Amino acid sequence: MATTIHIEDVFRISGRNIVLTGNVKSATLSLYMNLNIEGKSFHVEKIEMHHKFVHEAHVGDNIGIFLSNPDYRLFLKLAGHDVTFTNDGTEVTHIDKEEKLKKGFFRKFK
Repeated sequence: MATTIHIEDVFRISGRNIVLTGNVKSATLSLYMNLNIEGKSFHVEKIEMHHKFVHEAHVGDNIGIFLSNPDYRLFLKLAGHDVTFTNDGTEVTHIDKEEKLKKGFFRKFK
């Protein structure tokens, strides 16, 4: 099952590495789910909510996500976008609403 997260910001915190902060938009995010971007694979190592580590986060939760092998420059591109985590290794295209509008994605529905 796929989970969509809106990434609000990316922080580099000494002693903790890189943290993505955001809001769960759909489904449930759990530990060890995968994020595949530009051919690179990352998995969720920790989920923090209200200064406590949790095993999963549900729709509407504001969370901090700690990923394996973080790439700060790559993650900075994600700020302000929706990203999708999966349980398998599938590559997911990350397109936000503004990009869809630019590309005419919603024109066929008008």
